[in-house]
Amino acid sequence: MKKNSETKKGKNKLGLGRDKMKAKFIKKITNNKKAALRAVSKDGNLLQYVGDKFRMDIDVVSAAVSNDGFALMYARECLLNNTKIVEIAVDNVGDTLEYAGDQIRGNKDFVLSMVSKKDSVFEFVSDNLKDDKDVTLAAVKQQGMLLNCASRRMRNDYEVATAAIRNDPCAFSCCSEAIRARKELVHECVKNNGYMLRFASPELRDDKEVVLSAVALDSDVFVHVSARLRSDKDVALAAVRHCGDAMRWMNDEMRDDKEVVLSAVSNNPSALAYASERLRADMDVARVAVSNYFDALRWVHDDLRDNKEIVLCAVAGGYCALDLASERLRADKEVVLAAVNKNGFALQYASDDLRDDEEFVIAALLSSDSYCTLRFASRRLRNNKKVILKAISKDWNSLHYASYEMRNDKEVVIAAITQNPDAILYASENLKMDEEIRMYL
Repeated sequence: MKKNSETKKGKNKLGLGRDKMKAKFIKKITNNKKAALRAVSKDGNLLQYVGDKFRMDIDVVSAAVSNDGFALMYARECLLNNTKIVEIAVDNVGDTLEYAGDQIRGNKDFVLSMVSKKDSVFEFVSDNLKDDKDVTLAAVKQQGMLLNCASRRMRNDYEVATAAIRNDPCAFSCCSEAIRARKELVHECVKNNGYMLRFASPELRDDKEVVLSAVALDSDVFVHVSARLRSDKDVALAAVRHCGDAMRWMNDEMRDDKEVVLSAVSNNPSALAYASERLRADMDVARVAVSNYFDALRWVHDDLRDNKEIVLCAVAGGYCALDLASERLRADKEVVLAAVNKNGFALQYASDDLRDDEEFVIAALLSSDSYCTLRFASRRLRNNKKVILKAISKDWNSLHYASYEMRNDKEVVIAAITQNPDAILYASENLKMDEEIRMYL
């Protein structure tokens, strides 16, 4: 308790010492200009602690905003309209115009000179200048999305809107309704950013020429296309050629159109999930889908997951496809062996009968590149000496998945450590200490 009390007292003394030092420092920069200049030159925010007379001193304030533009918020009101000081602050950080005086935020010449350097100042200029075409044009040519800060009149100005959109197509979302109904402007915009069709007038979202340009660049905008054009095959094809996933937004007619669905699954096999039941049972469609992505087998019709050709095509792309095959094909030796050849882990998806078939498991072990294949053989076969020796002949690491009896069998362990002495790690504790075994190490 005494030690804790002493520690607490020590901390209190340290805290008091720091408070005294801080008070002394503040007193110094409050009364001494040189000290104040040195302080704010290193940290502009210290301007808040200097005396009032220094917060209206051009030299001190200039030094502070040169270090950190945001120090302008601590300057006295008489300097907030000082062109030199505000210019230094804005050159440092554009957003600091927010703290400048109303007079300078409404000074057109000053604002124009600043906008060309720091486009973000436009957000903080006076309302009059946000309604000034020269100032607004200068701003949106630097950053198109600043159109969002402009007056309603400027957002309805064709020249201003065009300049903003050419800088950033997303600025189209800030335009007035009248501008968003101008076909030539909308068409130019969606050629650069298809998703901007979302903000176009209903009439232009029903214009085939405009819509085709948009969906060719961004199929996600298909959901904003008019109901009439969502039933248009040309539009549907343009969308799925860009991204097959656009099928999710299509109507039943397009989901049942073979040409549209084939284009979609060629681009994105997962689009098969949105196809009609009839086309999910179509051999041509299923073959294209699973050839591009084995996991598309999960979206084909149940009848085709029992089709040997389709399943073989799928497992050629990925062994996990075997898990999606019908029960009958997971018991088919040719299909399972094809999957195991891809990866030994596929044996886990085979039927129980195949995983307990000695001849088949040996064939799988010898054709697989993974020693883990043995892990998925039946318990009976992992205790079968012939099977284990065959597995070890391919990879000594297979001993790891053998039964305890096999890991305690001298012939089996010797066969493994003859290939690599490290195999002793998988032997039983009894054989690890066996003198005959240790002769092989």
